[in-house]
Amino acid sequence: MNQFSVHVQGSYDLRLVALSYLVAVMASYAALDLAARVSASHGRAHYVWLIGGAATMGLVHVGVNISKVMLRAACLDTSI
Repeated sequence: MNQFSVHVQGSYDLRLVALSYLVAVMASYAALDLAARVSASHGRAHYVWLIGGAATMGLVHVGVNISKVMLRAACLDTSI
């Protein structure tokens, strides 16, 4: 037997899966909408929409990483 094989038993909460899916759909819609607004705008408004889109995607990225840390801590039964 391989010394590195590990059997992991886990479970998931269907509500959290549904919430994760909903957040992903909303973030995707927001990214596509902001991309369309950047393409349609000109001049100063173009840069405002571009910065707004970058900030939004950055916040989504940070939120996803925070949720990963919280779920990992919950799975290990440790406090954050």
